Amino acid sequence: MTADSLRLTDRARWESLTVRDVMIPCPPESIVFPSTDALDALTRMQRSGNGWLLVAANGELCGILSLSDMLQILSLKLELGDENAQQRSLYPRSGSGQQASRPI
Repeated sequence: MTADSLRLTDRARWESLTVRDVMIPCPPESIVFPSTDALDALTRMQRSGNGWLLVAANGELCGILSLSDMLQILSLKLELGDENAQQRSLYPRSGSGQQASRPI
């Protein structure tokens, strides 16, 4: 719900509004499975412009994944000296001068 959409709602109805009345439906591209690859999740966030994704399995909500969650994990891995995380975040270049591609 946004302030603009609430302004468009008759004030006499405000006391009887339900969540269903004011919610913004979640588009399918903002829903991922618990097994979704982290890079795919980040890509979906970037494409949708949302800093979050709903995590669902078998039609039930399992949780909410936020961009800040993803950044915290990457930061923690770097702080703890996770070699793989450091290599992926530094984008080392191959001997040919081209950027090497690495999965997150």
